[in-house]
Amino acid sequence: MIDIHTHILHGIDDGPSQAEQSVKLLKLQKSMGVDKVILTPHFYSEHSTIDMFVLNCKSAFNNLMLNIEGDQAGEVIPDLLLGAEVLYNPSLVSFEDIDKLAIFGTDYILIELPYTKQFEYSIIDSLDRMMCNYNLTPIIAHIDRYPYIGKNLSIVNELIDIGCMIQVNADSVINPQMRDFIWALMDESLIDFVASDCHNLADRKPNVPDALKIVSEEYSKDYISHLDKVAARTFG
Repeated sequence: MIDIHTHILHGIDDGPSQAEQSVKLLKLQKSMGVDKVILTPHFYSEHSTIDMFVLNCKSAFNNLMLNIEGDQAGEVIPDLLLGAEVLYNPSLVSFEDIDKLAIFGTDYILIELPYTKQFEYSIIDSLDRMMCNYNLTPIIAHIDRYPYIGKNLSIVNELIDIGCMIQVNADSVINPQMRDFIWALMDESLIDFVASDCHNLADRKPNVPDALKIVSEEYSKDYISHLDKVAARTFG
């Protein structure tokens, strides 16, 4: 089992402030059956250059690994990959070093869309150019959170048509009020990943296994197989 969207890496964004907290989150993930975790701290281009962000992330990651070794927790945490959750803005397509924000060792990049009332269709063109220019495949983070999506699956289909992949948050699968929307996405096979988007051990904790259990019991075991195949094909 893989969790592709997490804010576990300490000291970078609104996730843990200390490495010890990150280790606790990773231990919990492993105990829940998660074998691989992708660390995706927020990247905001107006706050940092790509090089500075990557440098800070690598420093935090190295510090985290030292804490894991010191805690002798190496065998009780999942495998880790370093990435980012990149907030979209129109200038992204002009960043020649944007590939540095891709999930390590892959051509996949987690993209957070703007939280505007209306969807700007220029986003489709920008993402398409980014894919063509830099050979990156966007994974759209938590498609369930954007106000302009609602029941409008045509936007989701347009994103998929240009080659994007789609992630939903486990919280929305677990939330009964969101269930019909999630099932509608699954009816069209529009969801590629269910991820936790976890930040802490309190109100935003790891919960992918809980969500997948609901999918298996209340929707379809076959969709669990679909998610497993996509994850294996994408991240091994």
